[in-house]
Amino acid sequence: MSPRSVLVVLVAVLMVASVFAGGLGTVLAHRGGSSAAAPAVASPSVSTLTYEVYDGYGSPSVTFYPGQVRTGSLFFYVADSDTSDKNVNITLTDPNATRDGIPTPAFQYEATLNATTHSYDSYTASVGYAFPASIPYSGGWNLNFSASATDYVDVTVFVYVYYVDLTSSVFGSTLPGQPYQLFWNLTSESNDASFYTHATNAYVSGTYYGNGTGQPLFTHPRDVPLTGVSTGYGVYSGVVPANATPGDDLEFTVWATAIIGGVQVENDSESLYIAVGTLDLEAAGLTEAPPFCDLYDEGGFGTGTTLAGCVEAGSLYRSHVTPIAGLPVTVGYWNGTASVTPTGAPTSLTTNAYGEAVFTFVASSPPFVVSTRTTVFNAVNYSVHAPGADALGYHWTQYANLTWYLVPAAPQFAVVNVTLDRSQYFEGQTAHVSWSIHSSNANLTGPVDPVSWTVFTGTGTLNITPIGGTAQSGTFTVPVTSAMVSGGYFGVAVVAANVSASFSGTAFANVLGPELLLTSPSDYYTAGSTVSVTAVLLGAPGAVISYQAIGTWYDSSSGNLSVGTVTNGSAISVTIPSSDPPAYLYVTAWATLDGAAVAVTGLDLGLAFGYSVQLGVATPSSYSDGSYQPGQTISLSYAIVALDGAPEPAVVSFYLVTVGYPQAQEINNVGPSGTISYTIPSNAPRGSLLIAMEADTDLQGECVPNNECEGLAVVPINPSPSVLSLELGAGSGVTVGWLIVLVLVLVVAAVGAVLVLRGRARRGKGGNPGQGSSSPPEWKPSTAPATPSGGSPPASPPSGAT
Repeated sequence: MSPRSVLVVLVAVLMVASVFAGGLGTVLAHRGGSSAAAPAVASPSVSTLTYEVYDGYGSPSVTFYPGQVRTGSLFFYVADSDTSDKNVNITLTDPNATRDGIPTPAFQYEATLNATTHSYDSYTASVGYAFPASIPYSGGWNLNFSASATDYVDVTVFVYVYYVDLTSSVFGSTLPGQPYQLFWNLTSESNDASFYTHATNAYVSGTYYGNGTGQPLFTHPRDVPLTGVSTGYGVYSGVVPANATPGDDLEFTVWATAIIGGVQVENDSESLYIAVGTLDLEAAGLTEAPPFCDLYDEGGFGTGTTLAGCVEAGSLYRSHVTPIAGLPVTVGYWNGTASVTPTGAPTSLTTNAYGEAVFTFVASSPPFVVSTRTTVFNAVNYSVHAPGADALGYHWTQYANLTWYLVPAAPQFAVVNVTLDRSQYFEGQTAHVSWSIHSSNANLTGPVDPVSWTVFTGTGTLNITPIGGTAQSGTFTVPVTSAMVSGGYFGVAVVAANVSASFSGTAFANVLGPELLLTSPSDYYTAGSTVSVTAVLLGAPGAVISYQAIGTWYDSSSGNLSVGTVTNGSAISVTIPSSDPPAYLYVTAWATLDGAAVAVTGLDLGLAFGYSVQLGVATPSSYSDGSYQPGQTISLSYAIVALDGAPEPAVVSFYLVTVGYPQAQEINNVGPSGTISYTIPSNAPRGSLLIAMEADTDLQGECVPNNECEGLAVVPINPSPSVLSLELGAGSGVTVGWLIVLVLVLVVAAVGAVLVLRGRARRGKGGNPGQGSSSPPEWKPSTAPATPSGGSPPASPPSGAT
């Protein structure tokens, strides 16, 4: 065989081998490595090894968050029933190690089994693996336990690298036709602070109620793409639909996906609600200038006085009013017999960010009428309108009418305004006070100047401090003392005066004694977990915070789980036993100062007893990108998982909701686990379809997490997948494109084989050609030559000899 023929055959063989050994293996590994929802799979089933995977809290978990101290650390327990095995090798591998910048393997350890228990616990031995904060993408990693070449177990653990934060510009409620903004960002799991910039797409969807029916906020497309994904944050601006129903909520969901090589490696979402209220004209006022928006009517004014009018409007939702900016306000003036327009007086205004519209005008005669309390009144009329709101039977225009009388020019009058920087204080804090003097008709009796400020409480006056000078405004501070605590409040009065009269203004604030607060991320805990309770002391600086954590079991027995002290703002940690955990945990904390307890509080937590609803897609995708088609019917797998001894229900009922679509499917009286048929909406756009399955059954206990008895599943939709990505057998990893490559390789191999056979045929007929321009005739002896005695047969002449 010539070197050229050998090379052709080798290339063909290598290509075939690479497809079978590398190409198919790459497809399967890529699909497995990119899955973010597949369950852990162990093989082979006959292994004598058993295992458990833990996070840094010592809690069972196969989900990890790189860069986090606890949830980003992997530990394990392994046992071997085959007592002849003395060691177990543990290997952790990232299938996308090159892409992620991770060594291969990422972690490898040989565990020596305990001679008695034939097990090894890495958590107690402090042997584990911390997922680096630098991992750029989510995905599945392979954790392998092996005692021999044939005795091993594989398990997939999952790494998540970002989550969605979502807030809005609406704090409270808003009105139909009003603008809103959604502020979203992708936060890195590694530090809960920096932006995640490797996501591929981000979308927002929304639902609102108008005319009593749920409707999508966006229709073309239903899921609106968001910009700024490469920076990890962005803003979406929109307008509340004109026919949104007051008293209901607008629901928004933003989700972001990371897609690598056509495969989704993570999809995370966050939702929020914006409440829709009704228009409310909360209050209106008319006072002497300056325009501080004092919402009351002084009633009577001297001729020539500059008056300040004010109106405050917003959105009323469940007895709470949220100020709305940009509402048009119409102002009218009445002199008792006709509408008038004072010189320079405004008639059209717009509310500011505080929902206020403030203006001034001069109370002159004419156009207003000088009168007494018992005769003709003047008036100011206010009208506030909500533009862009449909008239669905709701009142989108509100009115207010303030009457007042005008008397001949009065002597000088002054208003002293006093404000505090907050309305409630704790002992040990400092109150910041601002004051200002505003006067009119100073030419009659002379200027008004500050005199003093006084602090008082319910038990009496605490101090009087002179001010002096001619300043018309200023600031000072007041320490909040125990004397104010005993009175329950304190007031600050500022006095001003001129040669004929004195004027004063007062501000009040509540005063509370030291308050100790305990907070926990969850009201529940699980066996073997670590409970974290944060202690915050308001007031009483320098106090020592002590605590005691007591567990109570179902048999009414109890015992201390933790005691000690903690600094203000730090967390109390309580470790829950893995076996026989307490049914309840009561954390008591108290603050002592100078040997006396100044604040005591407690927090109740309970063992997670209840249910979790799980939902997944049971039908494999027919395409290598893992997508499904609009209108396709698939199977969903569901299960209600009972927690900590909660009884498993015999039958359950569900509501199956496709998020963003109005229809809901009722599933009644089925078993606690199984599969159901689901048809993807025929108009589902490209992207991620979110499906929620909510239990409609009275379950004996709480649903975790977040008290929601629902499971969520994400179905990637691709209406136009590549034909080359079609798999020959869903989930097989063998695609049309792969088959085409295989056929081409086989053709190349066949051509190579033909070339080899043709070369052999030529050599069989005439041997190898020499260096000349033509080959000599084949040399053949006519008869076999005789072998000389004592010698060898004569040698054949060399190729090309003549």
